[in-house]
Amino acid sequence: MNSIYVAADPLGDGLRRGLVEHLQQNTQLTVVDLGVFDKYYEAAHKAAGLVQQSRAAGGQDRAVLLCGTGQGMSIIANKYPDVYAACVENTEGAVNAAAINNANILTLGAKLLKDAEAAGIIDAWLQTPFTAGYPEHKEFLEASLSEIPAMLKAGGSSKAATAAAAAVPSYAVITDGQPGSSWKVIPGMGHDSCLMCTLMGRLANEPGAAGPFRALARFPAGCREPPHTHTHSQELLVLSGDKTFTNHSTGSVTRLGPWGYSYTPAGQVHSAQYHADTVFYIGFEGPMDIFWQDPTQQGIQWASEQAKAAAEQQPWQPTDGMRIDLGQLPKGAVALQQ
Repeated sequence: MNSIYVAADPLGDGLRRGLVEHLQQNTQLTVVDLGVFDKYYEAAHKAAGLVQQSRAAGGQDRAVLLCGTGQGMSIIANKYPDVYAACVENTEGAVNAAAINNANILTLGAKLLKDAEAAGIIDAWLQTPFTAGYPEHKEFLEASLSEIPAMLKAGGSSKAATAAAAAVPSYAVITDGQPGSSWKVIPGMGHDSCLMCTLMGRLANEPGAAGPFRALARFPAGCREPPHTHTHSQELLVLSGDKTFTNHSTGSVTRLGPWGYSYTPAGQVHSAQYHADTVFYIGFEGPMDIFWQDPTQQGIQWASEQAKAAAEQQPWQPTDGMRIDLGQLPKGAVALQQ
């Protein structure tokens, strides 16, 4: 059964209580009341992240966000991949949001709507399938679901993205003791200062905080990450290079080039093979750790001695920060410490 998340800021709290009761009458839904957040963007951040995680795992969860006008929450929610948030004020808008835009989040304004109006809007949205009422545009609408993400990925260059990342001050560089591989940790990445958070709608903590881990990672051609898991969910965005990402828990195999994106829920076993020198942003919902599935295969594996020698001859040299040899840390659970 799919879930529907409901979240509000103080202005939307009154509307939230009535809508939660209304939605709980629908036996086809699991209603998750996320409650009231002090700031509208915190509510949107929480709910949109849950919807995005569901979609990445093949689910169909939705959300309803409530603030004064609905506008601000819509802006924040739409920063998440696979999230389509629509701010609507009537049932016609709700129907079109579902039929044309495949909206999986509705944002409503408590200043503009009464309880009964809001309930009617949500019902119309939930009852309208994608493409309903537009048979002549069905092929176009269905194609848009894949064409829009592809268009966004093709809209920039990996060179520009790498240059933008380099302009952000870093505070630590961490290597795992293997030739050519390293992590360049970037602090304080706000939604207006970093490519990763602009695209993902995520915020990183300041250095030393026990919050989300964000890094710029580079692995050379010819190396392989053996199967492993992490305590926290992982998302990555390839800036340059070529890698094959295998999720052993789901059986999916994905080839990722520039602007390729993947999301891996916590605990799922995955591995990676690098066909070319590859640079990518990587982010975790909490501190990073690694749990290798095979104790005899920990750390980077090499396709050939030639590939390893080439990486040793052309290491990725950071210009600032410090280094920590992960080989000196306990085996099995490798924590990136600062």
